[in-house]
Amino acid sequence: MSWLLPNADPAAAQRRLDAAVSGALNASEETARAARDLRASTDRTRESARQIEEGSRRRIQAQETRRQARAATAAEDRMMDYFERLRAETGRARKGNA
Repeated sequence: MSWLLPNADPAAAQRRLDAAVSGALNASEETARAARDLRASTDRTRESARQIEEGSRRRIQAQETRRQARAATAAEDRMMDYFERLRAETGRARKGNA
């Protein structure tokens, strides 16, 4: 090789090659580490979204339960009003027949 590049230092070239390979390996390790971090972050985001969705579902279900309870209470109130009016009318009818 010295006849092609008379001023070339084979040991220096080998050191530069070793440094380049080492740099490439470090970059590959950094890329793998970044990919793992991204995957973990994505998993955390997905879990957060699932929890938010579950919370929304529970909130909607609770709202529906409260709505149904209010509707049942209103129906009971209307029924009680009806029976009270019926009882009052029945009392008036009895007094009228007596």
